[in-house]
Amino acid sequence: MVVQLRPMTADDIESACALFHTVFGHPRSPQEWRWKFAQAPGLGAVNIVAVNGSGQLLAHAGAQMFEGRWGDQPVRWVQVCDVMVHPQARGDLGPGNLYRKLMRALDDTLQPLGPASWPMFIYGFPGIRPARLGERMGLYRRLYTCAAQQGDDLPRGLLARWRATQGWRAQAVPWSALHDPGLAAFWRRTAAPSVAGIGLLKTAAYLDWRYARHPTQRYRLWLLRRAWASPRGWLVTREAGSPEVIDASLPADLPLRPALAALAAASRTGGWCCWLPGDFPMVSTPIVAVEISGNGRFHPDWPLPRFQPGDTDVF
Repeated sequence: MVVQLRPMTADDIESACALFHTVFGHPRSPQEWRWKFAQAPGLGAVNIVAVNGSGQLLAHAGAQMFEGRWGDQPVRWVQVCDVMVHPQARGDLGPGNLYRKLMRALDDTLQPLGPASWPMFIYGFPGIRPARLGERMGLYRRLYTCAAQQGDDLPRGLLARWRATQGWRAQAVPWSALHDPGLAAFWRRTAAPSVAGIGLLKTAAYLDWRYARHPTQRYRLWLLRRAWASPRGWLVTREAGSPEVIDASLPADLPLRPALAALAAASRTGGWCCWLPGDFPMVSTPIVAVEISGNGRFHPDWPLPRFQPGDTDVF
């Protein structure tokens, strides 16, 4: 079978959405596709597709490049996503494997994208089985299995609540707060990765695109502060479903336990789950974080990023 690898065009979106449904078992609308790859406030996006001689779309690999930080060093921070091969086009793991060719083409296309002086980190979140397959093929370097921990129930009584929150307060605010000139310095200050010192720069523009303007999901924004002082951190949660912290930026002097207690007190809901490090028991998820390279260039000497649910394209 003759297969051509080429950049995706706007005419391929309907076929890519159909392939997404075939491979992953749930729908993806053209609207959500355009939101994800064409409207993100990043450094660029890459979409590579494989088509057969009759023009049928057999495979796709996408990537989004954002500005990241490692301390003071800017980084080209690249998430690979929506990697999919039609079941009828899958074969052995040898050099002619379509998935291998697709990932190499994606890597080659990414290398000249963005500021050339910035180092590049490419990562993704496959399931357990695809992660093992990618490792066997030399395309993935396993970082860790993502794990969640669940906070305490809602504290009862004013004294118990004060002790649990350590004086911190969570306040739900509208998404328009991202555009408040009085909070501009706060959003700039809290954009850098707050836990591992390496990660995506989550600016107000990024938060607006990723959460406020998501075409299918609804999220809530919370500010964290001591009593009535200026805000020091933020949380993003889902409007519906189980209580889960989707994203967060916590100040250095705010441990996870009082942060979740403040959220529980403000939301009147306990048992919030979070992927940030803390002192609660950890429970593994089926999501594996991997570094990705189509050409065998990995960074085992770099610190491990601390990903959150919103960093994946699952939540």
